[in-house]
Amino acid sequence: MSCTIFYKGTLKEQYFPNDVFNIVLKHVQKINAKLEQFEESFIAYFLRGKSEPLEFRFENRRIDSFCKWNGEESEEFYKIFDMFIELKPLFKSLKVDDDEGLWHEYIIQNQPCKIILRTLSSDEIEFLVRVKRNETNPPGELEQFIISKSGLTPIPLDVMTDHMALLNKIKVSASNSPDDIMQLMVSHQSQIEPRIEPINHTLLRIIVQDFIEVMNIGSINSFYPQDIVDLTNELEFFGENSVKNEVKHFDFNFHWMLIEIWISYAFKYKDIGIVRELRGDVRGLVTSKEAALFGITSIFLNRHSGGASNSKEAEMRKLAKKYYPTGALGEVMVIDRPERELEFFFSMMDYLGFNYIDVEKTQDES
Repeated sequence: MSCTIFYKGTLKEQYFPNDVFNIVLKHVQKINAKLEQFEESFIAYFLRGKSEPLEFRFENRRIDSFCKWNGEESEEFYKIFDMFIELKPLFKSLKVDDDEGLWHEYIIQNQPCKIILRTLSSDEIEFLVRVKRNETNPPGELEQFIISKSGLTPIPLDVMTDHMALLNKIKVSASNSPDDIMQLMVSHQSQIEPRIEPINHTLLRIIVQDFIEVMNIGSINSFYPQDIVDLTNELEFFGENSVKNEVKHFDFNFHWMLIEIWISYAFKYKDIGIVRELRGDVRGLVTSKEAALFGITSIFLNRHSGGASNSKEAEMRKLAKKYYPTGALGEVMVIDRPERELEFFFSMMDYLGFNYIDVEKTQDES
């Protein structure tokens, strides 16, 4: 197992680097490391595996560092998390994260789930009626084209194994340029897609139907990737941290753009307004959008991207894990009768502050 842990924060006025040192010293034996102290810093060197050291270099009472952990036992990794949990009270704000999303799920594992599972409201019953109608009406040519284009289909175990092997290969190939990595992943996707059977999922068809309405797509011939890329770039889904999409990466990123557009046009955030009309600095909006994007895609659409992206998505996963089995890679999916799936979906969106709205009405109003 390998993972990069990121950590940064500023000490509270009543604490000093030596207080941090004393706590880290308590934990170094548990993580099989030795600690060396310097004037304004100290470093924990791991004794096994190929992990980089944990560095605590203070500048104006602040640390900002990361550790590429590549140990032999996953238990050691979680013991590092235990150390940071004990360190948190010493800091004004100690932000810890990792590239596998494991921190967010770990810190809430022993806490009550914040999401309340509820039945569908009268408005949401209309959503269910659409789902039921889809069950008896197969998708048309355009809808099926977009479903296939999205790649949001069940992934057999052998394909998932190959996919994870590719991700590990990319991780260790740090010398590759972004374009080289993207080319490798697009090539890989073209090889696995023929091995995957399409599916008409409870949510997926609604998402695609709303997307067709938003983009005003009348036929396959009017499906223009450049228009979709331009719209997602204009939406700046992640606020100031948004990254510009490019047409050359469209096939690989389309499923993300599809969900971003749906969340932006088909939901209101609290009582503030339609998501697409709100600025990124609205309190809690960006983290809720991030959790919705990755949570929906993983929990309901079978496209997994590692652990939770933030604490809100971790709560979504926690609710699902109370009722459904966890896979070998830590993934969990809500697979049930449509009514039950939608109860989970709308309960999670409640928690994130999102309320579904009729796309046709919002299009008319705009």
